[in-house]
Amino acid sequence: MKLLRDHIVRQYTEPGLQTTVKLKHTFPLWLTLLLLLIYLLTLSGSVLLLASALGLTLLISYLGSISIAQHVRGKRTLIYGAIQVGEELEESITLTNQSSLPLFWVEMKDRSDLPGHHASLATAIGGNDSRSWRIRTLCEQRGIFRLGPWDLEMGDPLGLFQVRQTYMQPQEIVVHPSLAALPSNLDLLEGVMGDDRPLVAPIHADSVRAGTTRAYVAGDPLRHIHWPTTARRAKTYVKKFEPEARSILWLMPDLDRTVHSGSGPDSTEEKMIILLASLADHFLRAHISVGLIASSENPLVIPPAPGRAQLWKVLRGLTPLRLETDAGLNKVLGDASNAISHGEYLMLVTPSKDTSWLENWKKTSLRKDLELSVIFLSHSESRNYREYDAPIRIMAEQNIRARTITTNGIHPIEGASGQVRRWEFKTLPLGKSVVVGRPRVMGNQRE
Repeated sequence: MKLLRDHIVRQYTEPGLQTTVKLKHTFPLWLTLLLLLIYLLTLSGSVLLLASALGLTLLISYLGSISIAQHVRGKRTLIYGAIQVGEELEESITLTNQSSLPLFWVEMKDRSDLPGHHASLATAIGGNDSRSWRIRTLCEQRGIFRLGPWDLEMGDPLGLFQVRQTYMQPQEIVVHPSLAALPSNLDLLEGVMGDDRPLVAPIHADSVRAGTTRAYVAGDPLRHIHWPTTARRAKTYVKKFEPEARSILWLMPDLDRTVHSGSGPDSTEEKMIILLASLADHFLRAHISVGLIASSENPLVIPPAPGRAQLWKVLRGLTPLRLETDAGLNKVLGDASNAISHGEYLMLVTPSKDTSWLENWKKTSLRKDLELSVIFLSHSESRNYREYDAPIRIMAEQNIRARTITTNGIHPIEGASGQVRRWEFKTLPLGKSVVVGRPRVMGNQRE
């Protein structure tokens, strides 16, 4: 019934492609049926001739539309992909007409959500011909985006029928945030949150204390198997050792929409993400195990781990984060304390001056021997440069180390997380231009 209501006369389904042929204008059909009815009543030859002409026109248009549906195909190929803000993405689009009949009009409608990426267009293609073009987009915003799905809309020369091809299987594009040079006054990076307990590199030897157990994963030493738990649960469990040194750091953003200000690249939201990415890079280079925890609509927990590979996991976690409502620090820090193990560090980045959460945090930190440091992020447009003095003083009384930086003190570094790849040309003395740089080559194709 739905097909009849939408005037769909044919429908094809292939892997990744759905094609429909729809009667666009129903007036010629109803007129033909009316003329046939008049002919049956009058037996007029001229009426029969007119009805036959209209019917033949509908039939030819229908057969032409079926030919278009079967012989026209589109293909999108991602040639150059972006992995960080500032890189260029380029894709090739090809339309091929394998029929001998020309295609007078074809419209491409793209449903990609990558900002600034415009692939929609209208064109024509001759019989047994093809057309190709390239689209370049500079990725200026972090996020997880998709290329596609997309539609091709075509039709017969008279415009009686419409052919729509929907190409599914969208491709995911991840544009990671930039890194920045850390402000020189952020000296808590060089020591620790509380001068008496410095951060140190992880000790690879096992501790003598095993506080909990966890499920066995491939690669765990057999000597770590906890046999009583394994026997009780009929599944292999291993001991989880407490670290001998405080070498685990958790990073945490404040995603409460009500405390952030500004918009675009200079907002506290974007600067906070860049700062967290830069902190992760800094500590991982110092051989500290870094994790990420964020309380949002979909809570995010990236377990701490050392090494450069961890940086990409943290960047991937930071990429889609957006501000949320109803995410007060009291609740957020309470949730975080449940995920953090005994004796670990938490570093919070927030633009909020609220300190009402301190009392609850103090109880938690004493119970689990946790340590906290806070980085207050002040929007550069604020004229009150001493606005965080009171919160910092209150935290100092609780032995919580805190610092303030402004958004204009965070300057993204181009290519900090890898060489930025864009088209670059050099003009030789004789006037010839040569390519000296190109974006990252991708091998993925979508048809």
